[in-house]
Amino acid sequence: MTSLTPSLRASWLALLCGGVLITLAKVLWLMPTRMIAAPTVFADAIELPNWRSQPPQSLPIPENKANELRAVALYRYHQGDRQLDIEMRYLEKSDTSVRNLILQYGKVTPTIPFESTIRQNEAGYYSLFAEGDTAYLSSCINPKGGTTVTSAQFTQNRYTYDLRLDRAIPIVLGQVSLQDSRCLWTYMTLAIAPNASAEATYPVLEASWERWQTQWQSRFPNP
Repeated sequence: MTSLTPSLRASWLALLCGGVLITLAKVLWLMPTRMIAAPTVFADAIELPNWRSQPPQSLPIPENKANELRAVALYRYHQGDRQLDIEMRYLEKSDTSVRNLILQYGKVTPTIPFESTIRQNEAGYYSLFAEGDTAYLSSCINPKGGTTVTSAQFTQNRYTYDLRLDRAIPIVLGQVSLQDSRCLWTYMTLAIAPNASAEATYPVLEASWERWQTQWQSRFPNP
């Protein structure tokens, strides 16, 4: 077999490097489009037992939240003359404290100590409280693991489900991030019926929440 002359070898290497550079340029050119593609997260209505659903409404993303808020929608349900509103925000690399999120997004906050509003069921943690004539439930649905309310709970979830040996190769290959910082933050509101108490309204919210988080846990969007 005849060896390549120095000039031919140089030409071959130049051609090879050129092909690599062209391929790299194409990848870099296409990458921004893929990264900024808006995920179709809140396209479908979620059915809740005993509630009549409306199509979800996409809500605008505030400019100051564009780096962490990927999508936001309002789900509305009716049961006779009662109305249940559920706001969903698809967050990434944001504050994972529900209390802080409520403050940052200008939502109604409890006047009682926030820690006293935190409750737990088999699916995880949630905040439940009432102000005036309205009851509220809020929580963060995680990609894996239970729902969380505090940053400490969220971090513990990530240590448990993200730092595993079976994720080592996908992490090295860049297929997944070291820690999945995404959250589907849920904020539910339900008016307290006339002559009824907040305590009588809480079970209605909790029943809806149980169904809600189960539905979204199974359909959590891909990264």
